[in-house]
Amino acid sequence: MENQDYYIIWDSSSSAAYGGSLGVYDSYELALKAMQSYVSEGGVEYLHCYLVKLNSPVSDWEQVIGYMEDNGGEWSL
Repeated sequence: MENQDYYIIWDSSSSAAYGGSLGVYDSYELALKAMQSYVSEGGVEYLHCYLVKLNSPVSDWEQVIGYMEDNGGEWSL
């Protein structure tokens, strides 16, 4: 279980003053589907999805996808 990968969706929109986790998923597909749902519901400006190893420090988190509303709703890898 130590090598298990997780995907954390992080909201860094202005409405989330210090940012916050919106969910933890055990597959990329589930995390992407959740991100798309959050975006379609509205109210998010910036979302990030990070690949995280169990018990890894934040400095080791790897961003795998992002969403920025102010760039015309741009998704980035």
